[in-house]
Amino acid sequence: MNSKINLAKKRLALGQELQVALKTAKITSISSEQIISLIHTAGTNWGDSAHQEFQKVVLGHLNRVKNPDEMFKVLQLVFECWNFFPHQDMKNRCPYELAQEYATSNPSTEKVEPQIKVGNQTFTLAEFEARSKQIEKEQAPFREWLIMGILPAYKIFLTDNYKPKTADKHYIIAEILCDRLLYVGFISPLHLRAEFLYDEFPVWWQTHVVFGNYKETTIENSVMDFVNFVEDVAGVSLDTGEVATDPDNWQ
Repeated sequence: MNSKINLAKKRLALGQELQVALKTAKITSISSEQIISLIHTAGTNWGDSAHQEFQKVVLGHLNRVKNPDEMFKVLQLVFECWNFFPHQDMKNRCPYELAQEYATSNPSTEKVEPQIKVGNQTFTLAEFEARSKQIEKEQAPFREWLIMGILPAYKIFLTDNYKPKTADKHYIIAEILCDRLLYVGFISPLHLRAEFLYDEFPVWWQTHVVFGNYKETTIENSVMDFVNFVEDVAGVSLDTGEVATDPDNWQ
């Protein structure tokens, strides 16, 4: 197969760029060669969860990088390497080669509208943009309740009751949780699920938050503390959807 990209040159350039980026970010716990080796054996070692487990390993080596630009440069190169270096479980081919093979064997002259998958639903780009605007409008009261009311009150509570380092940890976890709640489309505290708070969010954290190298149990316990705080000060149980007062007046 004649690839549009010269893979040998691409891999050589990526390996050199990654080596420089790791050195610039002062990452000495893992080398570019070790990352490429992990990519090669990821599918064999971890099966269907290969990419997620690979992300965990890489992020574990980045949690002490202080410069965010240097950190994101390393991440960008690492995941570019994932697409262009060989994988053992792909018969020593890479995702780029497989994509090229598929395109060659499945030619299409039809213009395909971009599709966006959210959960188990698929939207066209226009449908997704319209839905996003609708959700943003519906979320407005919930967003204001979280960002302008609950989070500032929680920050004061943490400052008054914990040492600065511990208070910062719990506040950052709560802040990212609230961002995540809004991002995935929740429109009120009455629609949250305990599984999302205590299972899905701690697992999501491991592969999406590059600072704060906390274990799932640490995230889960911190979320539980936040949920208890909200119930105490606002009378709203985030993990059951119960409200101490009028369910239609949780604000």
